[in-house]
Amino acid sequence: MMKLDYAPRDFADWREIPSEALERKESGSGWLRRWHARPEISRSLMLRDMEHLNIQETAEALGILSLQ
Repeated sequence: MMKLDYAPRDFADWREIPSEALERKESGSGWLRRWHARPEISRSLMLRDMEHLNIQETAEALGILSLQ
């Protein structure tokens, strides 16, 4: 019979740490408050970056007429 030269590792504790959960919740809600405090045009332009819209698509989404 072969002898094993190692011991099994302990598994990590994946339970959420309450203080970290609270910090994550507070930072998330703060971001959302700041997002809604921004003017609509600013939010729309930020979404342009997130959604990878080109200039024409952004203008259409904002209701801005094309100069062409």
